[in-house]
Amino acid sequence: MISEIIQNNKDKYLMLSGEQMLCPHHMVMMLQKCNIDCFMPLKYTNNDEFLYDTLGGSCLSCYMQKKGYAPELLKKLLYSIKDMQKIAVSYLIDQEYIVFDVKYIYIYENETFKYILDPFCKNDANIKIKELIADLTENSFINKSLTEALSKEDFNINIAVNAFNATETSSSEIGDKEVKKAVLKNIIDTDDCIIVREKDVTVGRIKLFCDYRLPGKLASAKHASLRYSHNTVYIRDLSSKNGTYINGERIKPNSYCKAKRGDIVSFGDDEYILM
Repeated sequence: MISEIIQNNKDKYLMLSGEQMLCPHHMVMMLQKCNIDCFMPLKYTNNDEFLYDTLGGSCLSCYMQKKGYAPELLKKLLYSIKDMQKIAVSYLIDQEYIVFDVKYIYIYENETFKYILDPFCKNDANIKIKELIADLTENSFINKSLTEALSKEDFNINIAVNAFNATETSSSEIGDKEVKKAVLKNIIDTDDCIIVREKDVTVGRIKLFCDYRLPGKLASAKHASLRYSHNTVYIRDLSSKNGTYINGERIKPNSYCKAKRGDIVSFGDDEYILM
């Protein structure tokens, strides 16, 4: 069982407890006696209780609520898991006791990640990593190669990482031959166009914060981001006050939603048609 403890409105810890420890005792000793950067510090332990120090980090689920999902974040996480598993092997730590959950993976400065060891619970690591990716990318943009990788029965972290590499290689080979883009044209002012390419384009009221300035009064400082990939436009509302709409339906904040040609996309009171 995992529970959170907050002391003095500042220090935050994760407490793990159970009826019987399942993992070999040497794994716990490794965390206590060695400075393993990819694992959260173990403050103390007794027979049925472990306390992990999370100070300075933010759980991945909370981080995504503030920042939103992005494919680059998932890529960094997958590479981090791959590196962590190598380190775990060198310290004789069985990855099946590592917690792969958006609530209990912590993210620190420069988007580095730390993990916890749950000595009371053993899981199939590959299945848990699959579930982690599904939780992270729910209703969001995910590339075709990774979708295919997740459907494989022999899925593992290397297959997931290779799926990202395959997509990047393919994109670099095509990039010199063809510039991919889509256009959103303002319904009232036809000279006002938003060009959407494969790299994220941020739109909002304040030009300093965005790639493109929205003219309407109801636009937020940073209102939404857009991306063009695989002949599809993906739109993500950045928790704007007045919302982003596709054909009159407000989209969920911080999740990529698909838009197709002819759709009306509204950022507050600014309306565009996807050409």
